[in-house]
Parts: sequence; structure tokens; C-alpha cells
Amino acid sequence: MSPQSIDAAFSPPIVIRRGGTYRGAWYSSDPKVSAITIETSEPVTIRDSVVVGVGNLIYGRNVNGIIENVSGFGIGSRPGKFLDLTVDRHLDVVQNRMSNVWGIRISGTGENKLLPRLNLRRNFSYNLRDGLETHSHFIQLVGGTFPGAQILENIAINAPWRSHVEDVINIYDARGTPTDPIQIKENKILGAYPPDPANDSFSGGGIIVDGGSNSTPDSASAYVQIENNIVIATTNYGIALAAGNHNSVRGNTIVSSGMVSSTIPSRAQNVGLYIWNLYKQSEHVFFDNAAFENEIHWMKVSSPNARDQVLNPMWLPDCQKEARLCANVVLSRSRKLTDAMQIETSLVRRYFGND
Repeated sequence: MSPQSIDAAFSPPIVIRRGGTYRGAWYSSDPKVSAITIETSEPVTIRDSVVVGVGNLIYGRNVNGIIENVSGFGIGSRPGKFLDLTVDRHLDVVQNRMSNVWGIRISGTGENKLLPRLNLRRNFSYNLRDGLETHSHFIQLVGGTFPGAQILENIAINAPWRSHVEDVINIYDARGTPTDPIQIKENKILGAYPPDPANDSFSGGGIIVDGGSNSTPDSASAYVQIENNIVIATTNYGIALAAGNHNSVRGNTIVSSGMVSSTIPSRAQNVGLYIWNLYKQSEHVFFDNAAFENEIHWMKVSSPNARDQVLNPMWLPDCQKEARLCANVVLSRSRKLTDAMQIETSLVRRYFGND
């Protein structure tokens, strides 16, 4: 679609200053202007719409409402985010589709403000890309308390050489509560790659509980449950607990053959599941993290012609629970590349179809 045809079919950027329901098609050609900007805390519903732009598509602060059945498309090689929002009281993001964009970023206030309800469900992304900022994600929660936040039944598909995503789902200094943890459940993720997966290094992967060396007991990621997700071929890692406390990984399927095609291995391939105090957080910040009852088959390929490859299903040096809460299932002990590719292919067909 050319810029001229977009201009003819779409309305110019809109600024929403009053609550209500909005439907339409909006386009922004300016990377500094979002296709939709929300400037009210009154409940806003954006439904059955299309947004296109070279920068952020939907932007707002202290937003309440519903984003449902919206298709978002980024234009150019450095697109912005599908959603870039902070939330006042509640937000439902349901059954949206996005491609060639950064994805969804929900930020807290940084003041430990409690957010009563956040629901990210049944959204679909295809070939996410790094945008105006680096380190793109499909979904990121950052810098706040999100009690009972739900990240459920979303699907992310990224193809090698056609996408560039860092962590598909990233929880960065964001937390639930002991009674209402953040729930990341029943999502399906296929692929996470650097621009050239055959040659590039890569620090991203599937789902990570993240933070930094400056995280404090009050700000660190905590009370996150990662359960019953399907994570396939996400390169550096499948699921990771790299920061924070009271986080758990349970009942997930984590698989990769280590190949980006039938003949080309992934250079940055690493480990299926890890619990590691990546940022050397203090014992008051990083503790009480567990991973158990996950099914894993993760292979590192040195050369496609090698008879035996390296199995690297998990690395749990900082799993600080009793043995049963650090126990997982390795789907196969085979080191044959053909067996690993067969396992990966069968799961892709089962959960994502034949295409």
C-alpha cells in the first residue's frame, strides 16, 4: 500500500479527549505523532478499527478502557509501538492484530501504584520489529504493580530474516501481589530472532522476568506466574527468571532444534529454561524463584553435519526451592539433529498449523 493510497483511505491522526466508543481507520506519516493519542482518563473504547503509522500507533497516559479488534501495521524499517500506555484504573486489550511494529508496552507509575485490572488476551502478532527504540517486545509490563494482571492466550509468530524482536514477553521491574500475581498463561510463541540469525548475537528470547542491578525490594519484579505456555524456537532462551523474587515457571512446553532452516543453525542458540541472578541482585531482591513440571527439548547445533549435538534444556543455578520445585522433564535425550527437528516440527504443526 502506497502512502498516497493510505492517505485516501485513512483519516489523519486523532486526539481523543473525551470518553466514548471510537471506530475508524487512522494513519500517521510523522514518527513523532501517534495515529491515536488518548488524552483523557474517562473510559475510552477503540474497537473494530485499523491504525497505521511510521511511529507509535496508539499512545496515552492514565488511560482507562478497552482496545478490541484493532489491526495495527507499522510502516518502514523503524516503526513504533502498537500500544504505549499507562493505565489509571483498568484496561482490556483483547483480540487485536499487529505486524511490523514494536508491540504492546504498559508502564506503571513508578510509584508502586496499584492497578485494579489489566487484561491482555487473545492478541496476535506477526513479524515484530525493532522500532524507534531498540529491544522490541510483543508484550512488556514495566515499572509498576499490576495485581492480577492477565497475559492470556496471546499468539506471537516471528519468522527468521523477516523479524527482529528481543524478548517476546518481558516483565521488567513489574510485579503482582502475594494474593494476586501477574499471570502469563496459555500463550503460544513461535520464533524470536536477531536480524540475521545465522550470524548475529542475540540476548532476547521467549518469556523473561527481568530487571536490573539497581532494582530494589520494592521495585523488583515479583509474584509472576508463567504457566502452560508453548514456546518454540526463540533462540537464546525459551523462558527465563533473571531477576526478582516469588516468581514461578510451571507446566510449559519449551522446544527448539537450534536450526533456522533445514541447513542453517542459529548462532545465538543457548538454553531452554534458566533461573539465574543475571544482574547480581542482592539476597533481599533475588530469591524464592522456582521452575518445575516443564517439558523441554533444547539443542545447540555446532554444525549440521555433526553426528551428535549439544543438549542444553535448562540451567538452574539459582533455583532456591526444594528439589521438587526445580524438577523438570526432558522430552528426549537424543542428540540427533533429525530427532530434534522432528519434535519441533510436530509441535509447530500441532499448535500453529502447517503454515
